[in-house]
Amino acid sequence: MPLSINLARLATTERTAIARFAAVAVRAGKADAALTPVHACLTGFAADAEMLAAFEVALHSPPPLDAALGALADPETALIAFILCLVAARDGGAAARVFADYVALHRQLPTSAVRAAERRYMA
Repeated sequence: MPLSINLARLATTERTAIARFAAVAVRAGKADAALTPVHACLTGFAADAEMLAAFEVALHSPPPLDAALGALADPETALIAFILCLVAARDGGAAARVFADYVALHRQLPTSAVRAAERRYMA
């Protein structure tokens, strides 16, 4: 588990995929409650204006789940997406938490990475 996440170092396609997936994570539970923490998390992870704009667009027109998950081809982007699910689940309710579990299973994230992320981002 990295000590810090810096989205600025990722390729544009990866940043866009994460931004679009972040919108899906927000919509997985109580969107009103999850929006602010996920936006703050993206900002804290050094999301640039272009990435935040892609997030806003995706909030209004979320991508299909299969496309959003399929765009997370790299293990690092999948882990970041899972972390965003955890952040959304803090206030997003039970459905958001189950969605985070689904993402971890779907993207076959290592159990050690999942547990470390849960300790750090579910507090």
